[in-house]
Parts: sequence; C-alpha cells; structure tokens
Amino acid sequence: MATRGKPKTVAPAVPKKWVIRWGDHALREQEMTLGDVEDIETRTEQNWFAINPMRDAKHAVCIVATMVARLEGRDYDEVKAEVRDTPNGVFFDAYDLEDEDTPSTWQDGNPPVAARQTATSRGSGNRRGAGHPK
Repeated sequence: MATRGKPKTVAPAVPKKWVIRWGDHALREQEMTLGDVEDIETRTEQNWFAINPMRDAKHAVCIVATMVARLEGRDYDEVKAEVRDTPNGVFFDAYDLEDEDTPSTWQDGNPPVAARQTATSRGSGNRRGAGHPK
C-alpha cells in the first residue's frame, strides 16, 4: 500500500517522567529550568526529545551535572568529574520513573490537596481551567 505525501513524524510517547535521586536532590525532569534544558542540548548536541538518561551515558552525566551544579552553585566541570566517577549501578539505583501527576512538592509527608471543582468553575465558560497560567 503506497502512502501519499511526506511520512508523518510522531513525537515520542512519554507516559512517565524521570527522576534521579542524587545526594540530597530529587532531580525531576519536570523541574528543570529552560536554562538547564538549553545547556544540556548544547552539551550533548541533541534536542530535548532525543535526550534519554537511561539510553546514553553522556546524557545521564550531563543531566545530573547540569542540575546539581545549578542547585548547589558549583562549577559544572567539577560536578561532571564527580558524576563520571560514579559506578553505573549507583546511577541505575538513583533513576526512576514517576507518573506525570505525581506531585513534586509534599507537605508533612502528604501530597498537596487538589482544588475542588465548584459549580461556578464548571459552568463559568472559563476555558483555561484551574491552575492555568494567565
């Protein structure tokens, strides 16, 4: 069966987001700054959709070093040298996947309470919904 035109490109499906527990930090994909992403793209010469810390050691090292350097106010090259000396098994133990709706902030050991939908918000015609930036 022949297809017409250009083949469709499909963005990768990402049902879960990664988290890397490194020292005192939980490095979450969703909490990266755009500056982090830009730096990682430049250092790895890959766009964000191609970056995967479990498929490429260069990506893993770069992600951890970039985020830890920013969070601790340290030099990237210094942190990168420490990360590179980490045994592979330690990284595998530090890496995990979380559902997208997993809260990134907790209070007293519990996730924040979700806002309740009211009759006013349901029928108000406001298409942005609760929590959407204005």
